[in-house]
Amino acid sequence: MFKAEEIFSLFNVEKRSSQEIEKVVTDSREADENSLFIALIGENQDGHNFISSAFDKGCPLAVASYIPKGQQDEKIILVNDTKDALLKIAGLHRRKFNIPLVGITGSVGKTTTREFISLVMKKKFRLLKNEENLNNEIGVSHTLLKLDDSYDAVCMEMGMDGLGQIEKISQSALPQIAVITNIGVSHLEKLKTRENILKAKTEILKPMKKGSPLVICKDNDLLSEYKNEDYRIISYGIKEKSADVVGKNITFADSGTKFDVSAPFGNFECFIPVIGEHNVLNALCALAVGNLLGVPNEDMVSALKAYEPVGLRQREIEKNGIKYIADCYNASPDSLLAACNALSSLKTEGKKYMVVSDMLELGENERELHTSCGEKMATLDIDCVLGIGELTEKLIEGAENGIKALHFQNKQKLAQHIRDVQKKGDIFWFKASRGMKLEDVLEKIL
Repeated sequence: MFKAEEIFSLFNVEKRSSQEIEKVVTDSREADENSLFIALIGENQDGHNFISSAFDKGCPLAVASYIPKGQQDEKIILVNDTKDALLKIAGLHRRKFNIPLVGITGSVGKTTTREFISLVMKKKFRLLKNEENLNNEIGVSHTLLKLDDSYDAVCMEMGMDGLGQIEKISQSALPQIAVITNIGVSHLEKLKTRENILKAKTEILKPMKKGSPLVICKDNDLLSEYKNEDYRIISYGIKEKSADVVGKNITFADSGTKFDVSAPFGNFECFIPVIGEHNVLNALCALAVGNLLGVPNEDMVSALKAYEPVGLRQREIEKNGIKYIADCYNASPDSLLAACNALSSLKTEGKKYMVVSDMLELGENERELHTSCGEKMATLDIDCVLGIGELTEKLIEGAENGIKALHFQNKQKLAQHIRDVQKKGDIFWFKASRGMKLEDVLEKIL
């Protein structure tokens, strides 16, 4: 993987050995005589407390932000931030592989889009991607460090919670194709304005060569107006017919969504085994990326059919003729209304229930945003909104003028109400920010 002298050079320290480094570890239990140990500081543990354990296992070198008492400083490389150091080391490793990397960011839809793009890329490449939600500095680093000769392409989701974070990740990942799915209101608490969110997301472009492709959703108001002559902008959309890749004639069924594609590279029909226009947008993005990488249309169509939801993202569970949709990984006004529109479009013999809880990190306008969502939900073909959470009270207030909307004091009461009212043919769609753990309610019901 590395010679130790490459690490010394990376951090501008004098050479101390020519040791071969075969792996980089952040867990001292995985350390051995050929590993480099990075002492990360987490919420619950400080890796510096385990440097001695790593050395006891024969680890020849560690990276730390301070030297614990009694340690051998000649075996420790001091840095300001070990998380940043891990990312730099991962970038050093990534530069050893001249292979395409697709970088994906955005306010909502990153993970689903990553999954669609990965399916399409796998039709042509031996693909490495970050799993689950490992999209921060640490997750991206560990993914890049897995690169070896068994892969010939990478699909990388990149997350952030502030300015500068995407730039650091992108400088290490070195994308050849960038994707921005959406500029919404997630992270308003820290970034204050959507314009700042756009600024943070476009940091993904910083290390890219001029003329590189940037794939964006033209249905998003800020992205539709985004211009940058240094990059080749390719757009996709449903509402904006001037987009390069357009989805048309969308029809929903229990088994998924059919739509037609109109693009410079062809006109054809697609099917994805999930519902919602937001998922059509994610699939259109994958088609745009796949075309850039030379994946044939028929292979892309076949790939999209194989999509499966990840974790708590729109996972369907059916029991006793009742359908439950667990969509509890994250929520913002954009993703909540996308889910509501998807539910509204479904045909069912029973009733349609939207089960919601608080959307977090929306900043000082969080109450107004919840109220506004409730008002928009009241105009859709939804029979009832059931909610829990302090902020969700405002959403219920916004919805109750148009449809039946009830607020509950705790998860137990909400679960009991659902058990009392549910009937065969009903659909219950659960949507909330991850921190609210709304899936607890579904678990109680099931």
